[in-house]
Amino acid sequence: MAQHNCTTKYRSFKHLNVYERGQIAALHKEGKSIRYIARQLGRTPSTIGREIKRGTVTQLKSDCSTYEAYFPEAGQAVYEKRRKIVVLNSNYPLRTSLDLRRKRCLRENHGLQTV
Repeated sequence: MAQHNCTTKYRSFKHLNVYERGQIAALHKEGKSIRYIARQLGRTPSTIGREIKRGTVTQLKSDCSTYEAYFPEAGQAVYEKRRKIVVLNSNYPLRTSLDLRRKRCLRENHGLQTV
């Protein structure tokens, strides 16, 4: 018989929301581990790790050295961008309409030359 030591119920197949991303940022900034953050939010450590990777950007200091930091806004922006691609690819009529519109614009603008 298998026994589990973990009593936290993980949320299954739910996207992270803005509030959770903010909590991740605060806990990560405090130096808490990915596993600790996952337990606090009731998520798997892999979800937290992927979110930190998704929202980590390289920043430039005034002395031209760089550092990496997690920003919840960056993670949300990447999520929204990828989500639009998924919606567009799964919606055939919308994708077809946009493809036709793009081709029409290219045809109409093809003859225009800038000086």
